[in-house]
Amino acid sequence: MINIHKIIDNNNKYFFLLVSLILSSFTHLFNPIGWPGLYYDEGIYLGRSMHLMNGLGPQEDPTFYDHPYFGQFFLAEIFSLIGYPHTINPQVGNTISIEMLYLTPRIIMGLIAIIDTFLVFQISERLYNKRAALISSIIFGITPLSWLLRWILLDSILLPFLLLSILLAIISNNRLKRNKDNIGILLFLLSGLSLGLAIFTKIPAFVIIPLTGFLIFKDTDISLKRIGLWLIPIILIPMIWPAYSIINGQFNYWMKGVYYQTHRESQPLINSVQTILFKEDSMFLILGIAGLIMAIIKRDLVVLLWIMPFFLFFYIIVWVSFYHWIPLIPAFSIAIGAMLEKILKVFDDKKRIVKIFISTFTMLLILGYIDLAKTIPTITRDINSAHFKAAAHLYSYLSNIKNNNKTNSNAKVTVIADPFYLWIAKYLFKLDYNYEPYYNVNSIGNKTILVVDRDLRNIMSKNDYLSKRINEIYYSKQSQIVYIAWDNHNKNYNVTIIDYSRSTTNPKNLTTSIDNHNKVFVTRSASH
Repeated sequence: MINIHKIIDNNNKYFFLLVSLILSSFTHLFNPIGWPGLYYDEGIYLGRSMHLMNGLGPQEDPTFYDHPYFGQFFLAEIFSLIGYPHTINPQVGNTISIEMLYLTPRIIMGLIAIIDTFLVFQISERLYNKRAALISSIIFGITPLSWLLRWILLDSILLPFLLLSILLAIISNNRLKRNKDNIGILLFLLSGLSLGLAIFTKIPAFVIIPLTGFLIFKDTDISLKRIGLWLIPIILIPMIWPAYSIINGQFNYWMKGVYYQTHRESQPLINSVQTILFKEDSMFLILGIAGLIMAIIKRDLVVLLWIMPFFLFFYIIVWVSFYHWIPLIPAFSIAIGAMLEKILKVFDDKKRIVKIFISTFTMLLILGYIDLAKTIPTITRDINSAHFKAAAHLYSYLSNIKNNNKTNSNAKVTVIADPFYLWIAKYLFKLDYNYEPYYNVNSIGNKTILVVDRDLRNIMSKNDYLSKRINEIYYSKQSQIVYIAWDNHNKNYNVTIIDYSRSTTNPKNLTTSIDNHNKVFVTRSASH
């Protein structure tokens, strides 16, 4: 007799996977430069990639060691393969070309997120079944929280390597239990290699070691030789980072950098949950906690060994930012998929196969509607156009200084800004000035160009060392300032661009806006 249930399962596996990938493609590739807002760290990692591509080595700042190097190696290699940024041919003062410089890397991050969706499906299918894989991958693909993967961040870059390590560990274990052949050994070596690259991207990925070790060695013969072979790439690949500092006589800077990363200001786990997860996607958080509770009840060690070490790590470091949650998005998605699949089993009836599909797709439609109802309005916004207009004006201004010899050879020009503005001017337009990210201002020159955006205004309003330093520069009578900012949150995104001398002009009396044709208009007003 024909097994209808088996035929339907086999024929629809790829259909289910295709649905997941299509939804993920929409979530992560639609409007990549409009949303989310350009983030400080994106400029840093793109700058480091350009530094590497210009043959200057992986360490952009010789005194600041914060993360290993694979992130910039990975981006630089992809950029070289596709001819970026030369194929874009960016032009000073051209807003569209500046936008294109960010479009390409954000598309790359979107494609990486689609690969992540595929890996989530494959992992969940092997751990549970096709239906759990469908639910997990769709939740991962469309949850509003997944917009974090659109940013050019190290956590987004390491995620596919972490997921691949888990998947290879599962496949290796299944093969070694059946055949004990060389292919199974090769797969667990590749799993270790992939995890080593994830750690070489960002050190906190090491907390996934217990999970991959459990998946590889459970129910198989464990020997010191096999454990050693697996650990070799996991340990040696990340060791390239401190080894590089030792070779260059900078190990003391490496130690200071590691200490700084592990002793940052307090931002506890519970605050991160309240301000990030609950705010962005409360349903995902609630279902994820329910899935974790189900995993505890069912003693699902895969989910527990994935999530709990991260929680312990977050608790210890006492500094949890939004991007730290990126490696846990697939874990919670899989936990939710496993939980909902168990609930759906109540409706299963092999004699009435239609009931299975009705129950499955009814739940998916409900979850999909709730998530997409929040995701679509979010990703269709454009909040970055003012950034690109202000950047185009800045580059024109810097170029004019160079071409018109407005400063003599002894005058030192310093640009203080969000790294978003700096890497393009420094590495692509070759405008040879001193560039200082506002979080790490070391020195200023005779002429200071201060790019004042909303983030910098927030820093200036605080009462700490950095705030005092920026305010000192901002109000200095000895520095000439170019002030560039966007003034409001409405959809017009007017931009204030002021070029003035502190001794002759009050900046509060000048307002400048850019229209759709990129023309600059300056008007006098009562207040800024």
